Amino acid sequence: MTVKNEVCLFLIILVFGNISAQKKVFYDEDSFEIDAITYTNKCSSPIFSCVSEKIGHLEVYTLTYNFAFRTLNIDEINKLNALITKGENHKSIVNKTFIISYSDTLYGFNARMKDALLHHKSLGFKTKFEKKHFTFYENKILKKTKELNKCQKRNEKKYETYFLQAYTYDKGYLSEQNNEIRFVQDDSFFRNFFFDSGNNFKHAIINPNGACFIFKKVLTPFQMKSILKNKNWNQIELDLSATIHTNSINGIGFFKKDLYINKTKCLK
Repeated sequence: MTVKNEVCLFLIILVFGNISAQKKVFYDEDSFEIDAITYTNKCSSPIFSCVSEKIGHLEVYTLTYNFAFRTLNIDEINKLNALITKGENHKSIVNKTFIISYSDTLYGFNARMKDALLHHKSLGFKTKFEKKHFTFYENKILKKTKELNKCQKRNEKKYETYFLQAYTYDKGYLSEQNNEIRFVQDDSFFRNFFFDSGNNFKHAIINPNGACFIFKKVLTPFQMKSILKNKNWNQIELDLSATIHTNSINGIGFFKKDLYINKTKCLK
């Protein structure tokens, strides 16, 4: 082997060796690179979500927050009120705490079944697609929706709240469901201000003064009751800050991990 060939072989080994060595990259919640052990420990905390994606030869692992606080300015509050009061009596939302959930797309039963059938075929399955199986799960969803509607009515009366579901696209859901939940079609306001793609938040609680608590996962009844009973969220913000700065894997105060064990359906 000539010297030139040896050099080329060395460079090839060096390049592929570096690619292999950098196969996995870990980033914290502030986009700083961290080691795998630190990443794994932080993943145990209830305030973080851990996501991964492949980019070329790299596997990128990233931490994102499950919770955040912010305050709406006057323009945002006015925009929010304008969206919510479409077809509503403005007096119905005065001094109410808004509870908002966001879905990019609402899927009706037929749309979901059609997508499931296409997915079923794309996997090359030879077995027959059973509509009755899909109907079984659809009935379970309808039963759960009725329970949530019942709880929501009780919560709105007791805690002076106003619940609505924001969405961007509707694929047959609204025409198929006899749903008592209020719906509002988004014009990018909700998605941009509350549910940014970086953290992918799905829920928000907004006080009349513009204080906003946004989160990914549904809160437990204990947490929801705590945040609705008290309009001053200073202690909850302190609990979040303490959990972050102490790197607590069990969470502190409002964010304690064991709170997620609560299975109660409705607030009491």
